[in-house]
Amino acid sequence: SKVISLGKSFAKSMHNDYSLDFNQNDYLQNGLCFDKYKNYLDKKFGNSDLEKYNIHISNEKKIIFAWGRCSIAKGFRELANAWAKAHESLPNHCLILQIPNNSGEPDYFAGIKEILKDIPRSIIINDFNPDIWRTVLRTDSTEVVCIPSLMDPFPHTSIEAKLFSKGMNFITLISNMDGAVDAFDENESIYVDPRDTVVFANKIIEAVNMEMDKRKEIINRNVQSIEKFNFPKIFENFIINNGFTK
Repeated sequence: SKVISLGKSFAKSMHNDYSLDFNQNDYLQNGLCFDKYKNYLDKKFGNSDLEKYNIHISNEKKIIFAWGRCSIAKGFRELANAWAKAHESLPNHCLILQIPNNSGEPDYFAGIKEILKDIPRSIIINDFNPDIWRTVLRTDSTEVVCIPSLMDPFPHTSIEAKLFSKGMNFITLISNMDGAVDAFDENESIYVDPRDTVVFANKIIEAVNMEMDKRKEIINRNVQSIEKFNFPKIFENFIINNGFTK
């Protein structure tokens, strides 16, 4: 028997916290079954398409987006604090958080609502429906996708953001604290420590103001590297490398 790590960054944390050691075949890299997303990857939407989910944003507004279960591990409180600091500098942008309150942490969810209650252009969606985040990621006005995880081994959201960026306009702003970074090289995203509210707010502003040529270069790098996260191939190679086949 052996202990398997879901990604190299999580293995490093397990080594530091529990003195567990991993060799090169002890990493099961996370990934996606791309076929599950095909019906969205050839589509694009506008702000008016979001109205079916009760999201009402005027056509000229741009979107900053994050999604996932509402848990302290996901860093949404840190994102809310950063948006509270950055929003005055970004009057043409709206923050959308799809953070279903299903993690048994109701006080955490309530705390995020409290932070944002008086902050304009802040939308909180307490709904798990995956069609919502898939539509927002394929919406032309989405400019920044935030993955502010604090202690998440290797969330699917990081790979989904990478996959859905093809042909779109958004830059991914990602936490440098956990396994989410395993989906991105440093030239494929903007790294940030979400616990530093001032820096986080400034990084959001930086991502919004990035020139289109540089933005497209970053997106193209993600398109070129997404195949590394094709999970059926990853799992097949993992089985072979660990001698689980005859």
